[in-house]
Amino acid sequence: MLFTLEALQAKHGDSLILHYGHKKAPRFIVIDGGPATVFRKWLGPRLEELRAKWGKVSTSGVDKVLPIDLLMVSHIDDDHLNGVLALFEKLEEDGTKPYEIATLWHNAFDDILGNDDDELRKAISSELKTATASGTLVDFVKAIDKEQGKDNSLDRERMAVAANVPQGQRLRNLAKTAKAQVNCLTLADARKAKSVKLVAAAKGGSKFYDFNDGLKFCIIGPSADRLAALQKEWAKAVRAAAKKKQKAKALAAAYLDESAFNLSSIVIVAELGGKRMLLTGDARGDYILEGLIASKLLKKGGAVHFDLLKVMHHGSDRNVEEAFFRQVTADHYVVSADGKHNNPDMPTLQWIANARGQDDYLIHLTNRDGDNELGKKLTDLLATPKFKHLKKRVRFRDDDAKGMKIDLLEGVKY
Repeated sequence: MLFTLEALQAKHGDSLILHYGHKKAPRFIVIDGGPATVFRKWLGPRLEELRAKWGKVSTSGVDKVLPIDLLMVSHIDDDHLNGVLALFEKLEEDGTKPYEIATLWHNAFDDILGNDDDELRKAISSELKTATASGTLVDFVKAIDKEQGKDNSLDRERMAVAANVPQGQRLRNLAKTAKAQVNCLTLADARKAKSVKLVAAAKGGSKFYDFNDGLKFCIIGPSADRLAALQKEWAKAVRAAAKKKQKAKALAAAYLDESAFNLSSIVIVAELGGKRMLLTGDARGDYILEGLIASKLLKKGGAVHFDLLKVMHHGSDRNVEEAFFRQVTADHYVVSADGKHNNPDMPTLQWIANARGQDDYLIHLTNRDGDNELGKKLTDLLATPKFKHLKKRVRFRDDDAKGMKIDLLEGVKY
C-alpha cells in the first residue's frame, strides 16, 4: 500500500500531493496549490506526469483524465490558494478536462463568519473586491486602522484574508462549473453529493472518517466551538452596525484579523496502514494542541507521536512555541518555505532539535536557499556546535526536482 506525502516546490507557500492506495492503482489528493507560478512551473507539470501514467477514460469518454479524489484548500491565503485557482481555471479553459475532482474542501470566509445578512455581506465583498482590484488594499487597511486608532501596522495574516476573500468566492464558482462537490467528508459522500457547510472538527471527541481505500481522516481544526463563538460575535457586530449605520468596510476590517485567519485553517490527521500524518495548514500551535486534546488524540500535558508532521506556517516561529514540539513529535518534519517572511525561522528548527535530542528523525526542507539569506542562516545553524548533529537530520529537495517524497509505506517510484 502507498501512503506518501509529496511536498512540491511551492516557493513561500504549500503545495502537497498525498499518494495513497494500491501501488498498481494509486489514488491522489492535492492539498493547497502555492502562490503565483507554482501551478505553472511545478504542480501542473507534476499532475501532467501523473495523468500520463495513471490517467483513465472519463465518464465523458475523454482519455487520460486524472482522478483527484480530494482537492483541499487549507485556508484562504494566496500562498495556498493561488495554484488551486489556476488548476480550476485550467479545467474551465481546457476543453479536454484533464482532471476530475471528486470533492473540494474549502471553508469560505462567509461561511466561517456565518453571516446571514446578504446586504451587508455583499457590501463587504464589494469593498474588498474594489480595494484588491485597484491595487489599493494597503491604503484600504491603513485607512481603517486609522479610523480605529490603530498604529497602521499591516498584519500579514489580516491582509491575506482581506486580499483573498474575492479569490475564495471565485474558487467556489469555478468548482461549481467543474462539477466538483464541495465539502464532502468521504469519497462515498461526494458520489452522493452529501456535503457539510464547513469542514470542522467533530464535537464530542475523535472521529475518523473512512475516506476511501483504507485512508481515514480525523479533522482537528477548525474548532466547531471556536467557530460558533466567532459567528455569535460577528452576528452581534452586524446588528450593532445596522443600528449605527456603520460603513461595511469598517466592520469588515474589524474581523479581518489574526483570529479569523487562524480559525479558518483546516488541520487533519490522515491515517492509513497504521501510519499517521498531521497536516497543519497555517494553524497556530495552541489551536492544534486544543484540537488534538478535544479529539482525544492527546492527553492534556501529555505527548503524541506521528509518523509525519507538516510543520505549520512554513516553519514560522510566530505561530508556535518550543513546548509544541515536545508534545507533538514525529519521524518526519516537512517544512515548505523559501526564506520569504524569514520562513523557516531558525528558532523553529532549533526547537525541533531541542525537543528530539539524539532521536532518529528527519527534517525535510523544500529549499536549501532563498530570500533573506536563507542558505547562510541554515549553514550557520548547522555549523553551530550545539546543532551540528542536525546535518544528518536535514534533507533538502534536489534543486532540479519538482518536489520531495516522504514514503510511510511502500515507496512511490513514479
